[in-house]
Amino acid sequence: MHAAFVNIDGVLMPEGAAAYADFLQDFKTHFGLIETILSEGGRLPHWNGHDHRLRTSMEALGWPLHEEWPEQVYKEILAALAANRLTGRARIRLRVFKSSDQIHYLVESSGFPFERNAGLLNIGLAVGLAVTADEHSFMKNNQRAVYEAAARQARERGFQDMLLLNAAGHVVESAIANVFILQDNRLRTPPLSDGCVQGVFRQGLLSGTIYFQGSRPEESPLTPGDIENAEAVFLGNALRGMRRVDNVFL
Repeated sequence: MHAAFVNIDGVLMPEGAAAYADFLQDFKTHFGLIETILSEGGRLPHWNGHDHRLRTSMEALGWPLHEEWPEQVYKEILAALAANRLTGRARIRLRVFKSSDQIHYLVESSGFPFERNAGLLNIGLAVGLAVTADEHSFMKNNQRAVYEAAARQARERGFQDMLLLNAAGHVVESAIANVFILQDNRLRTPPLSDGCVQGVFRQGLLSGTIYFQGSRPEESPLTPGDIENAEAVFLGNALRGMRRVDNVFL
């Protein structure tokens, strides 16, 4: 069994290398961006969405963004997949941060088989946690204490995920996905102004590059009552696509 490789700033190295541990430590101490990317047979089907979110986030943060940088990262992702012999379905984690006006990035990759027997998708409502809507909330970033706490609550209560509210009491998203409901034959999803992450799958649905049930979602605030009375509730992200929720415990 060959050792797993990571890619740091364009350099492939074993995951046991000291530079890997150093990067992870530096990432904790800086504000960083995260992209979780699906690979299928060496293709990145949602790359344009990830590229757009990265560019938008970096520009909003005032980070230096060279025109060739995303293309270079794309090549390094493919190099990491090849080094790890991941020719089927795989998950890529891209971490990016700025230090001393330099952009640093890490590419990690692993197999991601189809979840054919995933079982029921039961979700609850996180207790004592609230998402804050600010200039960073649309970015997928490493300030994830609220999401990690929601994931812990899900495990403790035997659920697969948890819904999160904001200070206004609106449903914002789950610990790992954007939320959608079907109501009066209309698909609805919370607006970015309520504090949700600008999910790549969500953005694809809104722009019409990804289709689900033949209609684009409408952005509007959702309450727990909307969730309770919906015809159907869905969680969606770029890694798993759209999944129908079996039971919501509010």
